[in-house]
Amino acid sequence: MSRAATRRRITVGVGLAGAALIAAAPVTTPGPTVEIPTIELTAAEFDPITPWIDVIDHTADNLGGLFDHVTAAPLFPVLQQVGINQIGYATSLLDGTGDPGSILTAMGDNLQSFVGAPFAADWDLLSSADGTISGSFLGIVDGSWPVGHDQVFDVLHNLSAISPTLKSLVSFTASPLSGLLLGAVGPVLGPALAFGDGIQSAVGHLSDPVSAVNDLVNIPAHMTDAFLNGGPSLSALTVFEALGLPTELEIAGIGDFSLAKASIDALGLTMGGVLSPEGSLFNALDFTGSAGVVNIGDWSGLSGVFDLPGNDVGALGTLIGLPETLAASIGWDGHGLLDELLGGSLFSASPASILDLGLAELLQQPLTDAAQFLGSDLAELLGGDIAAMAGDGVVGDLITVIPNLLLSVLG
Repeated sequence: MSRAATRRRITVGVGLAGAALIAAAPVTTPGPTVEIPTIELTAAEFDPITPWIDVIDHTADNLGGLFDHVTAAPLFPVLQQVGINQIGYATSLLDGTGDPGSILTAMGDNLQSFVGAPFAADWDLLSSADGTISGSFLGIVDGSWPVGHDQVFDVLHNLSAISPTLKSLVSFTASPLSGLLLGAVGPVLGPALAFGDGIQSAVGHLSDPVSAVNDLVNIPAHMTDAFLNGGPSLSALTVFEALGLPTELEIAGIGDFSLAKASIDALGLTMGGVLSPEGSLFNALDFTGSAGVVNIGDWSGLSGVFDLPGNDVGALGTLIGLPETLAASIGWDGHGLLDELLGGSLFSASPASILDLGLAELLQQPLTDAAQFLGSDLAELLGGDIAAMAGDGVVGDLITVIPNLLLSVLG
């Protein structure tokens, strides 16, 4: 047998053996790729420091505002005005321009005004131009216009469709006493609302465990902020309707024509805190709705939606301003005898001086330690390392930024 024939037989044999092995091997298909979701723990998702920085910021602002109010307040305005009034009565008797009867009548009127002042509407306690109406003019020009609580109050107070009792109630909502009452319950209801909002937010983030934990961890900061500075809002639309106050308003309506109309879609009552500024209950209302001016059917010359946020109202801030309100009810015009002699206020120091206490330096090291703790130990408790996942520079950035924030807030 030749070598060529032998070589061909070997080649055929190897080919047959290979084919047999391939035929004998089991046929398998690749299994599906399983992707295991990972939870990323980043500094943006878990941030328990910023809410406390916000608390410090809000508290410093409100303390400065209250100190401003106290330092600008005149010395004993009621007593000053009483003294001025008595001098005026004596002068009128001496020069013959007055008589005992007219003086007694004037004193009685002053007493009545003084007693009723806490219950009467005070326009100084209503904000102006802190909201917006966004819409179009003649359907052509789009724009945004300011609106304030004073304008909305004026419309409600002058509505002929409401009864005298409701009109008196509307007036009371703009009074100093309403601000005192709301300011007294705000520090109690506000933290409870903040707690409920935190729980609700955490439940809404159950699919994102890190965000849910972040919501729960930040509840104490939000509750503290609500107690000191206010902020949470309580839905008041149901109460508004139960009192018989209209949620749809129309002025000068004849057939399909009306001079103005408005619809209140949402109404909230903003809670104040211990350090919130002065105000009234009406000033704390949060309005959202739509409005139109010069309306013919569904067409409006000026139409749009309005958003008027509520203001935090505090009992302490309102109480500080109450003496001036009482003095104004008996003739106070902002000037008195003691003001001319003593300079006009209880203090001469600037508001910044009372806040310049070195608080930033005192808090710098504790917050630096807290940032380092959050960058390592706390992250491990939640199953990861913040510094490793978010980047090596995150913790260092926190250590640098937090003291600078405090320095800018606290001077």
